Amino acid sequence: MIPTVVDGARARFWAGLGGARRTDLTTLPGWEARLGAALDEPPRKWGTDWIAREEFAAEIAERLNDDDEPIAR
Repeated sequence: MIPTVVDGARARFWAGLGGARRTDLTTLPGWEARLGAALDEPPRKWGTDWIAREEFAAEIAERLNDDDEPIAR
């Protein structure tokens, strides 16, 4: 089951993530903190105008779907 989505960026992430990756992610300890840290990095490093948080979340999901390697634990 998908955890409760608390913001638009996480909603875009979950919407773009395939079923197999969802399963992988929900069994990974600390995945929520890792996602939050990844989403917080661009505005911290390059400013809020670099990329919208929601767009970055969708890009992360797309790249996870395209990667054949298991998600690192």
